[in-house]
Amino acid sequence: MKTVFSLENGKIHSNLVNEDYVLKENETFQKPEDGIYQPFSFKNGVITGATQEEFENTVKLQSSNGPKSGNELVADLAKQLAAYQVLQAKTNAQLLQQNAALVKQVADLESEKETTNG
Repeated sequence: MKTVFSLENGKIHSNLVNEDYVLKENETFQKPEDGIYQPFSFKNGVITGATQEEFENTVKLQSSNGPKSGNELVADLAKQLAAYQVLQAKTNAQLLQQNAALVKQVADLESEKETTNG
């Protein structure tokens, strides 16, 4: 089993797939770098994003234009949510990988037990 990462509607997703899985458009086996921020993009088979500095500069530019409107506040919250979603997707991918490793270990132990007892 291995993990495939995809970019859909501006969000990073991860899935556990079989070894013979064929990648679709906007999918990669390469884990996105830690610490990337929205906006995300898919370039040359890699999911990329803005640096923290680029992200913060965008937020500063928006906030330097006076008080924020309701729409700007909603946009800021959406950005924060997106950052948390990235973190959650990475955590999910790690948990899926750990689970797959444990399932494989159990299968190996069961197989070993059958060969020694049989």
